[in-house]
Amino acid sequence: MAAALRIAMLGQKGCPPLWGGIERHVTALAAALVARGHRVTVYARAPYRREARARGLAAPPGVRVRVLPAVHTTHLEALTHTLAAAVAAAGSHDVLHFHGIGPGSVAALARFLAPRARRVLTVHALDWQRAKWEPWAQALLRRGEAVAVRCAHRVIAVSADIAGYIEERYGIAAAVIRNGVDAPIVRPPGPCLAALGLAPRRYVLCVGRLVPEKGIHVLLDAFARLRTDWRLVVAGPAQDARYARALRASSSSCPRILLAGAFQGADLEELYSHAGAFALPSRTEGFPIALLEAVSYGLPVVASDIPAVREALAAAGAEGAELCAAGDAGELAACLARVLARPESARGRASGAPAGLSWDAAAARTEQVYYETTASRDMASGALDPYT
Repeated sequence: MAAALRIAMLGQKGCPPLWGGIERHVTALAAALVARGHRVTVYARAPYRREARARGLAAPPGVRVRVLPAVHTTHLEALTHTLAAAVAAAGSHDVLHFHGIGPGSVAALARFLAPRARRVLTVHALDWQRAKWEPWAQALLRRGEAVAVRCAHRVIAVSADIAGYIEERYGIAAAVIRNGVDAPIVRPPGPCLAALGLAPRRYVLCVGRLVPEKGIHVLLDAFARLRTDWRLVVAGPAQDARYARALRASSSSCPRILLAGAFQGADLEELYSHAGAFALPSRTEGFPIALLEAVSYGLPVVASDIPAVREALAAAGAEGAELCAAGDAGELAACLARVLARPESARGRASGAPAGLSWDAAAARTEQVYYETTASRDMASGALDPYT
């Protein structure tokens, strides 16, 4: 039997997940790795950890969470926290697993802080595509991306599309390890639906952060064009305050639209259990966990026609999704109308977790990458310049 590893997860906001695909990925992966006998430490940012505790949320059993400080600004928080985590983890872990290309650039320093540790990078999305970054910040992220992928011993991509980009741009073969999804827990109509005034099978659910690249503004525009008594429920945190205010202003004239805030646990399961359809209007995604969850609940899907969505639907074995051009409110409205016109029997029947997309399978493949990684192979013996 292979030896147990001491693994540090770096770059995420924290654990357990409050929101965000990376935090959900790290928490689920860490729990599965602990179940396989490894020791996992997840480094968390103080405000995130405080909010998790205030909500009574705890990390999975056996997963250690260590809270470290950071500079709390848009451009510096992830980088400074990952730097602090790399310093704290140096010398005490066999694997430094970086999540995200921005935090992953700290792997350059980790070469000297922890030269005997395996450095692994998971690319969850092409972060420089996010709308929150100014052009100069996007340029820095592109440079940081080059540093991150070339200073890691091994690179993992959550989708074949991202892996293809990494190989084409950097000549580095990334292991494709897709996000997993838990088996659906079907809840009866309960306090969540009652509090929101929702009727089962008569609302479209969208789960995601309120940030421009998620395309929520396009969805609101499209839904407002429909003549229906259905409602639209957007469940996600307002991470971009200005964008959230604009969404509230644009939806104020349509009482059928509900910006409901963030949900976890039983409340989110209740929303999935009784939705009539699921919408994902994003402009960019990595390998969307929310979409996998919707498929596991058997929900009809309306989504943007982007590579990540097509790959996720194919991997989940989902058929019959309505896909439209990202950003096209008219086409999105037409897709929604077709789904809402389907008979009741075609809506919202849990079908189980998609085969092959379990977190245990993701952990097994990640474990294999750890063991295959040779820490002595550093930057291909110096042949690559990470700053080119």
